[in-house]
Amino acid sequence: MIEISGKAVYTELDELVAPSHTALLVIDMQRDFVDATGAFGDLGVDLSMYESVRPAVARLLGYARRCGVLVIHIQNTALPDRMSDSPAQIRFNLRMHVLARRDGPPLTYTLPGTPGH
Repeated sequence: MIEISGKAVYTELDELVAPSHTALLVIDMQRDFVDATGAFGDLGVDLSMYESVRPAVARLLGYARRCGVLVIHIQNTALPDRMSDSPAQIRFNLRMHVLARRDGPPLTYTLPGTPGH
């Protein structure tokens, strides 16, 4: 660490990632997105990449917690009747999941109160 204009500037990796000022963000690891029993899995979306990712994330979470790192989970929440979806999001959803939808409506996922949320 060096000091510049009265500010501590971390220069070494162990300083940069010290648990006292580091957080681990886990984003959208929700059943609807990563589990065969969730919304995407029910529609046949290929989720095979998560077979190795989920246990790796669990190990990383355990290690981070043991080291005192702040763990923050970011959870996607969709409101009923697409109240949280912009027209651009709906268009993205239509295009991104065209095969899974089979010409049906945009996918619905992560609704509060559902197991996938």
